[in-house]
This record gives sequence, C-alpha cells and structure tokens, in this order.
Amino acid sequence: MQTLYYVIAEGEASEPDDNEVPGIYAFSLPEGYPAEHRASAVLDTFHTKIGIDCLDDFTFTVKDGDGNVIEEPDGADSYARSDEADFIGKVEAPAAFSPA
Repeated sequence: MQTLYYVIAEGEASEPDDNEVPGIYAFSLPEGYPAEHRASAVLDTFHTKIGIDCLDDFTFTVKDGDGNVIEEPDGADSYARSDEADFIGKVEAPAAFSPA
C-alpha cells in the first residue's frame, strides 16, 4: 500500500520556463517508509522530475495527506533519495488543505 504526500511550490517565476512551476504535486511512498526520510524522498524526487531554472523564486513545502507539514531534517543529503518516491503529477489541492 502507498501513502500520498504533496509538494507545494509557491512563488513568482522570473524565468519564462518556470511559469508552470507553482502548484501542488503528488507523490507516493510505501506505507511504513521511515518518517525521518519522507520529506527528503519527496523533495528529492520532485527536483529530479521538475526542472526549475531559478530555485530562488520558489518555496517548497511537503505535506502529508492530512495537510500536516513534513519537515526535512537538518543536514539531509540532497538527491540521496531521489528514486524512492513515486511521482504522480500536478494535482488540485486535496480537501484536507482547505481551511476549516
């Protein structure tokens, strides 16, 4: 069984090729995947699948399916887990992300 996670990319693109970057992207990880590596796996996979010319234009937040923010641990090695999450694609905001 898989568990869904999301990357929320927010910001204003300064490069024309980045105009489509802002949005919500869905990923899945195997159920039971170690909690301390979830954000890294999702972010690493995001950055290998979505090319971005100017990273400084954007902020990236990882959330679980309930809308809880998942933090990447300090000192995480970039791209060490880039093949561990399954990329689903750009999606509409899940209901859990809406204000109550």
